This record gives sequence, structure tokens and C-alpha cells, in this order.
Amino acid sequence: MAEQWTPEDCLAVVQRHGYEVYYLSNAQRTPEICLAAVQQDGTAVMYLSNVQRTPEVCLAAVRQNGRAIGYLNDAQKTPEVCLAIVQRNGRVIGYLNDAQKTPEVCLAAVQQYGHAVKHLTDAQRTPEVCLAAVQQDGWAVQHLADAQRTPKVCLAAVQQDGRAVLRLTDAEIDDALEWTPMRHRLFSEKVRVCVEGLFACPDLPDDLAAMIAQYVPTFDFC
Repeated sequence: MAEQWTPEDCLAVVQRHGYEVYYLSNAQRTPEICLAAVQQDGTAVMYLSNVQRTPEVCLAAVRQNGRAIGYLNDAQKTPEVCLAIVQRNGRVIGYLNDAQKTPEVCLAAVQQYGHAVKHLTDAQRTPEVCLAAVQQDGWAVQHLADAQRTPKVCLAAVQQDGRAVLRLTDAEIDDALEWTPMRHRLFSEKVRVCVEGLFACPDLPDDLAAMIAQYVPTFDFC
């Protein structure tokens, strides 16, 4: 039946359900039809031949559904396609090879998902990338090597999420924060988080809880 469809019929069908491009012959799969199919359902790219997977089609597919990248070969994962997919979901960078992890792609990935930095090599973790990662999620500092934890990066991490101070050494806090009141504030935050964690522990002995409660009210957390 599908072979009797006009170009207009084919277009209308894939605009409703992209996967129905599967039922069309190669002759019916014009560039316009293929593009419309993946714009409706990115994973419909799996039904297209390599010839039909033009750069425009591949880009539209991953923009509609990030999982579409799993159906593309390395040649089809152009810099533009890789950039588009990590802008949508930074975690996907873990599925790209090193050649596809351009500086622009690495930066975009951590800007969308800070922890994506763990999938990067030391060479790919430029100062700009490291800073962007912790600005998106302070906890991402845990994935950085000591040399990458510059004072600027450490400061940005705790500014984004005060709990990131738990991932820093006292020396890193001192190097990052020359202003004494700020150092005191972060030390207080470190104590506060630890104490809250203790109280959340279901196995905390009553006598220990009472001892902690005796001193915590006198501690300045601000």
C-alpha cells in the first residue's frame, strides 16, 4: 500500500509518526521526507541508509532525540552533531571518542552537566573547562586532579554549592580564600554538613547525639 502513496502522502505520514519512514521505499525517501521523519522522531534515523543520513538529517535527529546518536557511525558524528548532542545532554560525552571531544564539545558538555568532566583526559581539562564544570555543579570538583584545583576553581565550586567544601582540603580552602570571614563561613559550612550527616544517621547512639546537640547550638554557622 505504501508504494501507492504520493510524496504528499509520505510527508504527512512521517510528520505524524517518524518511524513510518521504515515502510517507504528508497525512492520515496526524499531528503525532505527523511528530514521530516527525524524531526518528528530522531530515532527514525535507524531506518535510513547511510546515503540518506545527510549531515542535516543527522543533526536534526540528535536535536530531536539524543539517543539517535547511537545509530550514527563515527563519520556521521560530525563536530556539529557532537556539539548539538552534548548541549542537550552532557553525559553523552562519555560515548564519544577522543577525536570527537573537541575543546568546544568538552566545554559545552560540562556547561550542561558538570560531572561530564570525569570523562575527559587531563589534556582536555583546560582551566576554562574545569572552571565551567564546577560553576555548573560544585561537586564536580571531586573529579579534578590536585593541579586542576586552582584557587579560582575551588572558590567557584563552593560558591556554586557550599557542600563542595567537603571535597576540599584545608590547604585548598586557605589558598582559595584569603578573606578570613569567608574562610570562617566555609569552615562553618563544613562542620554544619558533617553534623547534619551525623544526626541523619539512624545508628547514632543517643548519648553521642546528646553530646553533639550540647555544643552545636553554641557554634556560629553564619
